Amino acid sequence: MNRDLDAEIVEKIFNWKPFQVGPDADGENACEILTEDGKLPDGYQLPGKGLLGRGFMAPRFSIDWIEALKLAKHIKMPLDVSEIDFNDWQFPEKLSRRCLEFWKNKNKND
Repeated sequence: MNRDLDAEIVEKIFNWKPFQVGPDADGENACEILTEDGKLPDGYQLPGKGLLGRGFMAPRFSIDWIEALKLAKHIKMPLDVSEIDFNDWQFPEKLSRRCLEFWKNKNKND
């Protein structure tokens, strides 16, 4: 699982915004995570302890087949069924990387 890749996808493709997380119950681990609108959903409670990665709230594109395929569909990336390798457990991460590169190239001139 590559949560850095997941974070980059939601930040660049979906325009998620940073949210500042204060110190945890031990007074440590203040950090920044990405959320859809720069704030937590109503009623959402973060874990009481531990450092959270920037992609903590992001879908798991890099490990979840469905999320990776939905991402490809969302950005309208051409994908042939013959390219899908159900025997390759790294396929979701590979597809997610391809989607990010496709999106960057498609939006290079914007």
